[in-house]
Amino acid sequence: MEKLLKINKNLRFDYCDLMKTVDPNHKFTLRDVLRACIQSKIPTTILEDILQCDYIVDYWKEATSKRFRNDGEMEYLELAWLSEIDEFDGEENSGHHWCFHGIGKEGHIPDQEHLTKTEIKKLKKEKYRQGYAIEFSRMYKLAGYPIKIKNKISVEDWRGIDNVPQSHKKDFYDNMTTELDVQPSITLIELLYSIFWELSFCGSPEQRDDKCENISKTVDDFKKAKQDGTLKVVDFDEL
Repeated sequence: MEKLLKINKNLRFDYCDLMKTVDPNHKFTLRDVLRACIQSKIPTTILEDILQCDYIVDYWKEATSKRFRNDGEMEYLELAWLSEIDEFDGEENSGHHWCFHGIGKEGHIPDQEHLTKTEIKKLKKEKYRQGYAIEFSRMYKLAGYPIKIKNKISVEDWRGIDNVPQSHKKDFYDNMTTELDVQPSITLIELLYSIFWELSFCGSPEQRDDKCENISKTVDDFKKAKQDGTLKVVDFDEL
């Protein structure tokens, strides 16, 4: 039987370890992953080339610049295996990839304005957990969260979505995903690539913060224009 690789604060991986399967039952945090990369036997510049991310050292410095405080709405970070199939111009496309995101606390529903009391009750009964994008988060706000490898495989079928009337879109979304009770295996290089792909989605820490600031300004401008009546709605065809 293959010996599974455990990610912990003492891990110093080498080239030959990149293809080893990670132990999904061993507990580890994002800080453990960042530290393992910094103390890897592979030179950092080469590891950054392999993972196509030039900011590993920057992320480690940011993660250790302030103390992690578990005071947000998330409970842990998750790596999840997702397969998708869709149809465009009569041709079917399919693919699969690892997703890396945050998972909220059980039963906590942050945005309830668009939900009925019956829907909220149903979600809580189903032990609903909110998903969170993390590409705009600073590393010291994420470093201490545990990372879990989801023990299910999800398949999303988008075929036919364009033919569904708006009134039935919610039903389509509610039934488009099939989950299989399978623990997918993930190698160390797959895990590292998936994590750093998401963390570096907006570039370096400085580029990430600039993009976040620009988005916040755009939202503020939108709210102001909507409030004072100067908001201009552009027709899709005109756009």
